[in-house]
Amino acid sequence: MPGFLNWIRSTLRGEVSASELYARRGAGTAAYSLAEEASGTEGDDRGPDDAGSEVADTASWLEICAGWPVIDTDGMKVGLVQRVLGDRDTGEFEGIDVAVNSATPTMRVPPASISVIDAGEVKLSVRRAELAR
Repeated sequence: MPGFLNWIRSTLRGEVSASELYARRGAGTAAYSLAEEASGTEGDDRGPDDAGSEVADTASWLEICAGWPVIDTDGMKVGLVQRVLGDRDTGEFEGIDVAVNSATPTMRVPPASISVIDAGEVKLSVRRAELAR
């Protein structure tokens, strides 16, 4: 059962589509066990390219809240999360809008620029100046 829970978490993080979740649920536990054995990694449906992804190993984008600080790769505060963009039904994460300051409009941060989502904080894989481009 722990493998199935990890798979559900992967779905919530947007790594597995909702249609795959329903198909696997409908296939039953036996088929799920066979799929785990075939993949060689119990409860981990991430591909080899995702194995080093820090986002996959931390909190889900669904947990991000408005007001969380956004920190760039140099450790500098970019601003605060203003809005989380994504579709909860499909699990597709589209990024976050960050309020930089009152004189600047919000800055869009795509998912590819987010390296770590921790409880209460979003860390980026780029510098603030790179986002403005």
